Amino acid sequence: MHTNALIHEASPYLLQHAHNPVDWLPWGDKAFEKARIENKPVFLSIGYAACHWCHVMAHESFENDEIAALLNEHFISIKVDREERPDIDHHYMQALQRMTGSGGWPLSIFLTPDRKPFYAGTYWPLEARYGRPGFVDVLRGVMDAWKTEHESVAVSAVALHDAIHAVVTPPPSQGKLTPELFDKAVRESKRTFDSDYGGFSRAPKFPHAMELAMLLRYFARTGDGSAKHMVEFTLDNMARGGIFDQIGGGFHRYSTDEKWLVPHFEKMLYDNALLLNVYADAAHLLSRRDFELVASRTYAWVSDVMWLSEGGFASSLDADSDGKEGTYYLWTPDEVADVLGDAADIYCQQFDITSSGNFEGKSIPNQLAAKVRLDNLVQTEDEWTMRAHELLRQRRSLRTPPARDDKALCDWNGLMISSAVRQAKSLETVSATAHRFLTPFERDGELVHSFLGERELRVQLLLDYAALGNGLLDLFCATGELRWFDGAYRLADEIERRFAKGDGLYYMSEESVAGVRPLDIYDSALPSGNSLSGNLFIKLFYLTGEERFRERAERQINAQLSYLEQMPTVFSQALLTAEWLMFPPEQVVVVYPRGKHTDFLSLPTHNRQVIHVFDDFGARLAEGHPLAGLLAGKTLANGVPTIYLCHNFVCESPTNDVSAVLKKMSRPWQN
Repeated sequence: MHTNALIHEASPYLLQHAHNPVDWLPWGDKAFEKARIENKPVFLSIGYAACHWCHVMAHESFENDEIAALLNEHFISIKVDREERPDIDHHYMQALQRMTGSGGWPLSIFLTPDRKPFYAGTYWPLEARYGRPGFVDVLRGVMDAWKTEHESVAVSAVALHDAIHAVVTPPPSQGKLTPELFDKAVRESKRTFDSDYGGFSRAPKFPHAMELAMLLRYFARTGDGSAKHMVEFTLDNMARGGIFDQIGGGFHRYSTDEKWLVPHFEKMLYDNALLLNVYADAAHLLSRRDFELVASRTYAWVSDVMWLSEGGFASSLDADSDGKEGTYYLWTPDEVADVLGDAADIYCQQFDITSSGNFEGKSIPNQLAAKVRLDNLVQTEDEWTMRAHELLRQRRSLRTPPARDDKALCDWNGLMISSAVRQAKSLETVSATAHRFLTPFERDGELVHSFLGERELRVQLLLDYAALGNGLLDLFCATGELRWFDGAYRLADEIERRFAKGDGLYYMSEESVAGVRPLDIYDSALPSGNSLSGNLFIKLFYLTGEERFRERAERQINAQLSYLEQMPTVFSQALLTAEWLMFPPEQVVVVYPRGKHTDFLSLPTHNRQVIHVFDDFGARLAEGHPLAGLLAGKTLANGVPTIYLCHNFVCESPTNDVSAVLKKMSRPWQN
């Protein structure tokens, strides 16, 4: 019965609202010009496809004819997908937090026609409940204020706009980068560590993948037992818990309880990309076969469920199916018995599936009640158990599945490329993803932020350039394919050209929001574009020796040093750049015979770069190529895979002795 302007958009979230009776408009000058001409306030609603309360508000209010009539007559209504426009979301989330002291989605905010906010909230029910005002009452209150207190509304909007657009520049630090910074970060993690269940803070409990990765690097460098314990204990409990999909693989977004049992059931690509790396690194450093299994099952879920036939990985799976949260993942003993027969009792006992249930009368499969370490359990997780998982997964697939957000985001796919290069038995899928996002840049000189089939969104965002740049560099190191290095190298220079703020930091977007370009320096659920840019610069410096990359990385860390000193765990991804400035990594170049590139080596990657190339790579480098200094002249010895171990751009004699190289690469505390 209704179709609005969102029907032309490239976001499944926006398309979900394309048939609302609300006359939604996409973000853009046209919408705000309409508001100015008609002298109406703007209602801006920001959400995302996997957001449970976004769906609730949509069904209650945006599909309601009475609400639509009020919005259409008295407001200009704009819908934004926060995953498409994180810069817009970041700006107005600051306004919400200043007004209410908290944040969340849906982000519901009222603006003047010149894009300045004056009233905000999150989910408002149709009628007052849960201690929240009803949305009808909110709309009528805003309408009344707009008519009778217009001048004061405008004044307060300007004041709030000025406050949130105050330049976010850390104060200058009187100190300098020292190893004490990393010691302090570990102490800060200890302060918030949950010694009962792992993780940091209480419920709701998020994985903190970047903080775990920082602690794992610290352990790899120092052998510190407390850092090792925090990582191992947390990963162990997460892998046992309901936050990990025991049957299908992959992680849900966060746990609603402190024990990791009951997740918020949405699954995000970026969470799984970040956790995939941590589990893979922990499996190697801690000799935990079960962590390797978690990593491989996570990648299997990503490649099976999230891969798009046209290339790239989808963004997320909804929390809901059949209108209820989590029902796709829940089981009863009878349902298990219907699949596994007489063996169901053993499976139900192992995975805590009971008649009373642990969530709304049904059970979330988990192993939290097990009294032995998970890696010991894995020894008993034989082919039968894995077959049982598969049979239950097949039966589960007959249920109504959670909706998938099919847009492919450049930044999230960049993170997945970095993680997947270590898991993929074949790199065809990873290379196809890199090809899909790099090709528009090679052709047109700019990145496409998101794809949905043939539809695309072109907005130039720092996180896209930084995440894809790191992904391409990791893919180059795994394959020796020069195209990926050249792409990363060009993207690094585009970061400086498009986003540099001039003080060592970088803006989120080339575009402004309400007249000022947003800046984000904190690592939160996602690493910040600033942190990943620093990672890219320092990695490129050690591959090429070009001082400009070291200088960029150093300036960025120095610009943030006062904040890093105060709250280092909020900059866990940025600390990677700081570590490599303090502790130069080794380069390990592995040369293979052409056509015989195998996965025979699994070399530790902490605080080092491992580069795999074919024997003709150096000869194919153009004169003066940035990689010539490190890789030119690297050839086979004795016609078999050959390893060069390098420090500060000086390489030792080539060797075919893998065990000798591994011994040299060991840390002092390992000897």
